[in-house]
This record gives sequence, C-alpha cells and structure tokens, in this order.
Amino acid sequence: MITLPASSGFLGVLQWLLQNSYPLMFLGMIIEGPTIIAAASFAVTMGYFNLLIIFILAVIGDIIGDFIFYSLGYFGKMAFVKKFDKKFKISETRIEKLKTLVEKHPWKIIAAIKLSPLIPMPGLIAIGSTHLPPKKFATIIISIIIPKTILFMSIGYFFGHAYNRIYKIINNGVYGILIILVVVFVVQYLYKKISAKISQKLESE
Repeated sequence: MITLPASSGFLGVLQWLLQNSYPLMFLGMIIEGPTIIAAASFAVTMGYFNLLIIFILAVIGDIIGDFIFYSLGYFGKMAFVKKFDKKFKISETRIEKLKTLVEKHPWKIIAAIKLSPLIPMPGLIAIGSTHLPPKKFATIIISIIIPKTILFMSIGYFFGHAYNRIYKIINNGVYGILIILVVVFVVQYLYKKISAKISQKLESE
C-alpha cells in the first residue's frame, strides 16, 4: 500500500522520495503529480535518481491518472456523474454546456482543466461524460503532459543545482534550504494564481 508524505510540502515530499524507490514514486506521480515530479528532479542533483527514468514515469503516471478519471465519466453515465454534483458541481446542465465547449474548443478546454490545480479530477470526469473519443483525448493530454512534465522537472532540477551551489558558497545547508523553500513558495504561488485565472476564464465561457 502506498503511503504519501504526511506533509504535501516540498521538503516533506522530497524526504518521502529519498526513502522510497521508483515503483512507489510512480504510484505517487499518478496521485500527487507536479510536486513529486519537481522533488524527484531535485533529488537527481543529489545523486539519488535518473532524470530520464523520472521523465518516463512522470509522463506515463500522468496519462494513467487522467484516463482513470476520464473513464469514470465515460463509462459511469449520468447516474454516476451525478454523485459528484454536490461536491464538485458536475450537474447535467454543466455536462451539456461542457459538451458544446468541448466540441468547439477541445484543446482549449482540456488544457484549462489540466493546467489548473483546482479542477483536474472533476473536470476530467466531466470530459469523459461528454464521450470525447478516447484517441482524441489521449492526443490532447499527451501534448499537454509532456511540456508540463518538462517544466516541473526543470524547476526541480534547477533548484537542486542552485541549492548545491548555495551550499558550497555559504557552507550551510540550513540557509540553502530556506532560500530554496522561498523560491519554491513563490513559484507555487504564481502557478496557483495563473491557474485560478484559467479556471475563472473557463467558468465564464
């Protein structure tokens, strides 16, 4: 059984990764996503993992996770989808509206859902409910997942090298970690702000 870190913060995830192996990392990527990808890439600079293996696991894990939620909507029919109505506001009216949007702008809508940390799970279930062809869904999400994975890997890898350099300069790991945490916090804050705007734009359409 997979046990995710008690703290979803960067350091908590990093510590969890250093105590586990690739298979558990892969399962974590299906569930958690960007934070694990960034932390795993950070750990590469410490000599723990292989960057290429992380990329492959991250892409496959993200695809599997998306298809799980998509399949819940695709095969669940409205009776199943309505169970999510109160919590995630996935109503029949919203599904019909989403069908129209997906028919007109499938790339735009799925990209908005994928890039937002607020709505991926209910959003992908809703996308499945529109019965968008699986092949088209796969093409779109893979085109989004690859650059998104590269982005978070680059962030983690860059922070890892930055930490190593800072550590050598000031010879104090505590200060190095504090500096990296501040930078990580700023990046996460900006990502959430941008994602929130994407969600609001999607809602307004």
